[in-house]
Amino acid sequence: MVNKINIRDVAKRSGVSIATVSHVINQTKNVSPATREKVENSIKELGYVINSAARSLKTGTRKMIGCIIPDISNYFWAVIIEEIEDYLSSCGYHLIIINTKETTEKELDGIKLLSSGIVDGLIVGSTVADAREIDALLPEGFPVVFIDRAPEHCVHDSVIISNYASMFDAVTTLIHRGHQNIGYIAGLARLSTSKERLQAYKDALIKQGLDVKDSLIQCGDSMYMSALKPLNRLLELNCSAIVISNNVMAADVMNYLYRERERLPAKIDIIGYQEGIRDTYITQPVGLISQPSQRMGQMAAQQMINRIQNMDAPIQNFTLSSALTLFDNN
Repeated sequence: MVNKINIRDVAKRSGVSIATVSHVINQTKNVSPATREKVENSIKELGYVINSAARSLKTGTRKMIGCIIPDISNYFWAVIIEEIEDYLSSCGYHLIIINTKETTEKELDGIKLLSSGIVDGLIVGSTVADAREIDALLPEGFPVVFIDRAPEHCVHDSVIISNYASMFDAVTTLIHRGHQNIGYIAGLARLSTSKERLQAYKDALIKQGLDVKDSLIQCGDSMYMSALKPLNRLLELNCSAIVISNNVMAADVMNYLYRERERLPAKIDIIGYQEGIRDTYITQPVGLISQPSQRMGQMAAQQMINRIQNMDAPIQNFTLSSALTLFDNN
């Protein structure tokens, strides 16, 4: 029978006390780099398996972070998850992901479950309109970082991206190219990101002396295949240019326009979103808006660890900026 390696074996091999090994494992006290390295090497050499359940009872932490994501099939969110997981892993944390598919009920159920003692904090890409729906489910003082979207009445840390300037410039570019009948495909109306982008579209029209026509604003749900019905409505209204407010819907629109190019009376100028080299389009748009998703994921994970380590620190709200790239395709 093989004897199971225990913490005493690790301490003996390292030449330190059991308490020191415990501090290294649980990160409960500063240990010199040399001693830490000795203990960690002994753990690897002996094949010692850390009892996570026992560690949780002792430290009050689970070394687990929950991540609420609205659409895991969207590469934008896949990039963010990867960055969050990489950073948390470097800090000794694991990640649990819940994919809500932009469904409020799934989000609230997931938050209630994870915050009931399963994780130490939550990073939330929320689909709710009002953060108070979430706060009603959380234990007092529970660490939360909102990412990409900031629901109304949010009183937590957040890392978001402002798309106002990029969207404003995108619409202005189309107007300067001679377009006056510019359609817009929006995401879910309740989302802060959808509201900001739509406002930029309207403001750009007004700034250039054009009327805002409600009929030219059509809504998808930011997910796969949701933009085609809005697109066909805009084509029926003879739009000569269309702006699409996220990368998934932009891909669907441009692929559809390419497939149907023979039956369309004229070329439609498009400005949409792109998430890195993953989003490549057969038809070249007038321009594409890109977002710093990697940086946002990194910052959200960093802020989560900062919050766990200093629960009384002031709330931090970070805003990054998107960028519009125009192409020479006259």
